[in-house]
Amino acid sequence: MTLTQFLAQNKKSGPARFYMPGHKGRFLLDGAYDITEITGADSLYYAQGVIRKTEKRFERLYGSGATVLSAGGTTLCIQGMLAAAKRKYGLRRILAARNTHATFVNACALLDLEPVWVYPKPYDRFGVSGAVSPEQLEQALAEQAVDAVYLTSPDYFGTLSDIRGVAAVCKKHGLPLLVDNAHGAHLKFLPEDCHPLAQGAALCCDGAHKTLPVLTGGALLHAAEDFTAEELKAAMALFGSTSPSYLIMHSLDVCADYLETAARMEFAALVSRLDRLRKKAVKRGLFVFSSEPARLSLAGAPKGYGGDLAAFLRAHGIECDYAAAEAVVLMPTPFNSEAEFDQLERAIEAFEPDGEYRADRLEAPPQPERVMTPREAVFAPSELLPADKICGRIAAENRILCPPGVAVVVAGERIDEACQKLLKKAGISALKVV
Repeated sequence: MTLTQFLAQNKKSGPARFYMPGHKGRFLLDGAYDITEITGADSLYYAQGVIRKTEKRFERLYGSGATVLSAGGTTLCIQGMLAAAKRKYGLRRILAARNTHATFVNACALLDLEPVWVYPKPYDRFGVSGAVSPEQLEQALAEQAVDAVYLTSPDYFGTLSDIRGVAAVCKKHGLPLLVDNAHGAHLKFLPEDCHPLAQGAALCCDGAHKTLPVLTGGALLHAAEDFTAEELKAAMALFGSTSPSYLIMHSLDVCADYLETAARMEFAALVSRLDRLRKKAVKRGLFVFSSEPARLSLAGAPKGYGGDLAAFLRAHGIECDYAAAEAVVLMPTPFNSEAEFDQLERAIEAFEPDGEYRADRLEAPPQPERVMTPREAVFAPSELLPADKICGRIAAENRILCPPGVAVVVAGERIDEACQKLLKKAGISALKVV
């Protein structure tokens, strides 16, 4: 089967899409809008006309000092955010939560930044990444000298860190707070505004296509006050394509219409509906993760946890965004139909867990020793070895699970037995080593 054949088949008979709205297939735009930088169309990295006008709409909507568009997803926003911060703040070492997306580590390698890790507290029963508390950050800063702090909030499972509290700790230490808010572009429009920019972040990136009606690749980079739009664009231009998609930028402009009109009302209705769904899930014996109000992360049964539940949902015509041993992640949005929500509700009511949850916790994530910086390791001579032969060697690349895009091992780290075991469990059969 070719890719085109698969896409056509999925369009015809695919299940209800409880995954990112940018991938739901409902925001098809006129192909005639797919243009280049013709007269009057403006230019993304030097925007002074219609593109800049759209960006100013988002500045008003999010209350930012500066907001710029990205047609390269949050990947480009993270790259631009770090490059801009390096220019402005002179970054060399940056304290980051280990559950960061691999894009962050790759950008550190390109920009010669040294990440210093803080490990979020794992979720008690399933071992997935959790939140970084202000107290944990305070302790980490007492042990390490760094130039900035970088957090992912919400994480892929919907876990929110106390950004307001973390920002207060950063302010006390005179450090800028950078937040990967790839899964939280909608947080500004919930009944309670919990967007990182409103809670003290200096820089923040939003993956608009992950939770809003935007084509894949549409994202936003926000700055609270220290940066101009021109400075953000200059940093993003180091990495971005010189041919950004006008279809993606158009979808962002259309999204601004939605945010100005129906977003708050529709997200309030979504939150209310998900509250009811969570209660029903608990009654059916499902484990419901504590998450931001618009995310639904569940675990199903002790035998296989999420995998069994995902198969059950798929058999009932529901496709989740992610299924792993520890969890199932669904991304309900205002753009799912009433019929799809009814379908999900019926599936949840029909599910029967096959036993009690085990009380034991999964193993803590490995914390391998860093021997080299990511840049040193990525650009060092390397060889590809089978996973059975990498113990004791230094990783020359980042290997990730996507979703959620978190690195199992980071370039420059020495691979110990625990790390090797996790790589093999993740199905990674070979790795480049220095």
